[in-house]
Amino acid sequence: AKVKADEIRIRYDSLQRIDVAHREEIERLKTGFFAYSSLANEIALKMSTRTNMPDLSQIEQLRKLRNVYSRNAISYRNAAEKEFQETIMKAIARSEQAQYLGAWIGSIMLLLIAALTLLVNRGIMVLENELENRNKMLVAANDELVQDILKLKEAEEARIHSEAVSQIMDD
Repeated sequence: AKVKADEIRIRYDSLQRIDVAHREEIERLKTGFFAYSSLANEIALKMSTRTNMPDLSQIEQLRKLRNVYSRNAISYRNAAEKEFQETIMKAIARSEQAQYLGAWIGSIMLLLIAALTLLVNRGIMVLENELENRNKMLVAANDELVQDILKLKEAEEARIHSEAVSQIMDD
């Protein structure tokens, strides 16, 4: 019984370190348990030795301590369960809010990406048109240069021909 009581004391000590918010209530449970446990051990020892048997008041006191401890333990358990359920409900509500917020942010990002894509595509189209116009202009300028070169060749040939005719006439 002493070993079990020590195990329970260690558990209550651990529980007090973990559940700081309910430290006083845990201390009350721990004190109640040890008051009950001490009296129960004392009565058990008296009964096992069959000497100096416990009187009715001690038995009644043991029953009262047990009832108080049981009520406190049940109360703590119920409060912990209620707190746990509330925490779960809050977590579910936050999760749902996060889902809606995530969907909303995703939709906005999708619209933003679509707008940026549209702007980039328009920019590319404008650049392609500019490039096409520039290429047309270069082709037109090239064609004009070719025409000018051909005219210069014709003029050169005409000059050579006229010099040759002039030379023939001079001779």
